[in-house]
This record gives sequence, C-alpha cells and structure tokens, in this order.
Amino acid sequence: MKLSNHHFGRIFAVLAVALLALPGAGMAQQKLGVIDVERILRDSTRGKEVLEDLQGFSEAKKGELLAEQASLEELQKRYADSRLTLAEDKLADMQKELEDKTIALRRMQDDAERELQKRQQQEFGKIESEVLPIINAVGKELGYTLIFNKFQSGLVFADDGVDLTDMVIERYNGGGGSPSGD
Repeated sequence: MKLSNHHFGRIFAVLAVALLALPGAGMAQQKLGVIDVERILRDSTRGKEVLEDLQGFSEAKKGELLAEQASLEELQKRYADSRLTLAEDKLADMQKELEDKTIALRRMQDDAERELQKRQQQEFGKIESEVLPIINAVGKELGYTLIFNKFQSGLVFADDGVDLTDMVIERYNGGGGSPSGD
C-alpha cells in the first residue's frame, strides 16, 4: 500500500502527538511550530519565479491546444458541409482524418498535462530541498521540538505565534531573518 504525502503527514502528526503524551514528554516542555508550504511557494522570490514559469508554460500549451482545436473544428465544418456533395470514398477519408485529429488532440492534452505535472513536481521538489535546511536551522536556533507542515499534517488550528513561515521565506529570499520567537 502506497501512502500519499497527505496520509504520511496525518500519520506523522498522530505519532508526534502520541510521543508528546508519553510520561516525561509533557506539552509544557515542548515547543511546536508550523510552516505554510503553500505560502513559501506563493510568497518567496524563487517560488514566484517557478509559479510564473509554470503559468507561462501552461499558457503556451493552451495556445497550441486551441490552435489544434480550431483546426479540428474547421475540418468538422468542412465535413458537415461536404456530406451531401462528396463521394463516399472522399467522405470516408475525411472521417478518418477527423478521427485521427481528435485522437491527436486528446494525446496533446494528455501530454501537456503530464509535462506540466512533471515540471511542477521537479520545481517544487527543488524548492523543498532548498527550504528544508532553512526550516531545520530555524527549528534548531529557536529550540523547536516539532515543526509541522501546516495544512498537510492534519493540523486544524495553529496560533499565528507558532507560524515560522515568514522567517523561512525571508531566509530563503536571502534576507537572513534573525531568530526572534521565544
């Protein structure tokens, strides 16, 4: 059975809470924090660049698909207009061309979706690998016991005082960001 990131996050959150409940691991001694990964993607300089590049790629693919769709619609119109005047063999050729173009358009759509998802996973993976050491450093510097991914951990509430996202974004953007949360 393969676990998704969502399921892994929920399991991790349950285990973390269970560990905190163990004797000697009282909540008063623990310092918890959260990170909003979506905000890091949306608000960091590098995240904005990646999202803009992905949007540009998506728009370019949409343009290609619209051009191919227009070509298919033109062929459909010609076929409809010629149904009564063309010979059966010519109509069969046009019908085959219509089917081929329809299949090609579907393949183009599928390929574009797969390529966009692949690019997104690669770019988001790069950002994650760049941000994780920053999160670890912030956690160590500020004495956090646990830092959760705010929306993928099963967390339903977090006080803004435990949200470390701004500091992580500032450091990721190259601004340093000094520890100030104790």
